[in-house]
Amino acid sequence: MGMIIRVASNNQNWMDKCTDISDDPRFNKCITNIVDVGAKIDELGNCKGEDCWEKTLCTEYFWVCTRGNFSKRARGTVFFVFPDVDGSLVLWGKSKVKRVEGNKVYFEEFEPMSEEKWVKGLRAEEILGVNWGNGTYRYLDKPHHQYPDKTKEDFLAEKIENCKQGDSGMKGTTPLKGVQYLVDSSGKRTAVVISLEEWGEIWEDFYDVLVSESRKDEPAAAWETLKEEYLWTK
Repeated sequence: MGMIIRVASNNQNWMDKCTDISDDPRFNKCITNIVDVGAKIDELGNCKGEDCWEKTLCTEYFWVCTRGNFSKRARGTVFFVFPDVDGSLVLWGKSKVKRVEGNKVYFEEFEPMSEEKWVKGLRAEEILGVNWGNGTYRYLDKPHHQYPDKTKEDFLAEKIENCKQGDSGMKGTTPLKGVQYLVDSSGKRTAVVISLEEWGEIWEDFYDVLVSESRKDEPAAAWETLKEEYLWTK
């Protein structure tokens, strides 16, 4: 038995209002009010809204259902995710249901996982077996659609453990800061996103190698031809 709760991103570890979000695409829905969460952004990009539950999630430890009361299924382990800019989900926290009071569910005290241990690139279909439309939470009390011997809760707990150990094929290693893997529905790595702020200089060298490798089968040009082309451009 368990739950998964989809929240908005928060750059204060879900402990306060967000700051300096104007140029961060993860907060576009707040800035443009695509989703009305009561966000009010000042000229410095700081949130001045008072109705955002994310800002107290890791200090008051509760979540609200806006469409009625939580059912008796609201118990067990709780996983917290937020939507990334590519539409995937990032699993950033884990706790347990402490109690339910009508349309509020309270959790045991917890802290967000450190960013290098976030599980990135998850898809709703991968977790739930269906698209995640409206609503901020789903129950995880049924067997996983791809792994009948596991519950959906087991599936997510395993994802966290794999990430702690450096993901599949890299157990025992430390995840690199500024390196994010994209995975398919089976969890297989298909691409990598590298932070240029963190690894920009190394990326330039790597890119030069890629260009050289891509041209290795091109026919060689005679020196006289190259010299004539150079002189012509002069």
